[in-house]
Amino acid sequence: ERPVIASDHGGAKEIVEDKVNGFLFNNKSPKDLANALEHVMKMSARSRSKLQMQAHARIKTHFDNKAMLEKTFKIYKKSNSFDFLPVAKQIADLSEASRQ
Repeated sequence: ERPVIASDHGGAKEIVEDKVNGFLFNNKSPKDLANALEHVMKMSARSRSKLQMQAHARIKTHFDNKAMLEKTFKIYKKSNSFDFLPVAKQIADLSEASRQ
């Protein structure tokens, strides 16, 4: 039961929803990090477990192989810069393989 504490820049902001499935802190503020650590240390085991479950659910929903492949496919499909059909077939094959 280890809640996520991440700085509020880059990809972490896409994954961590502050105080929903983890905690974000200003990466230029050691005090923000200390406050987040202190908050987590004071949380009950049940609250930490709830955060962890919500983090796992978000990852499964938004960032598993299938979801990422589908998002990538949509980007390729919208692009008119090249023939996306060969890429679409590869993505479909990878998506099918990830389900097994």
